[in-house]
Amino acid sequence: MSDFEVLQTYASWAGTVVPDKLPGMPFASLDVFEDESSLRNRLFYLVPDTSSGELRCFFHLEDNLFAKEPNGVLLLLESSLHHFSP
Repeated sequence: MSDFEVLQTYASWAGTVVPDKLPGMPFASLDVFEDESSLRNRLFYLVPDTSSGELRCFFHLEDNLFAKEPNGVLLLLESSLHHFSP
């Protein structure tokens, strides 16, 4: 699913126009791979909605790949959005 398709999925769920950026509160960060030169991290977000009188939640994550410099600085190489259902 492309980033735009994730935005469309959110817009359909929320009943809004397609946003430029997804809202949400980060609630978990998971390093899924790390070696001496790179780090892959997933940052999970929650978007709550109570407008119907009941709690509904939309979940998405950012999958981020970083290069590690010798001094420990991380450089973002790529980032992609993903919708998920827990």
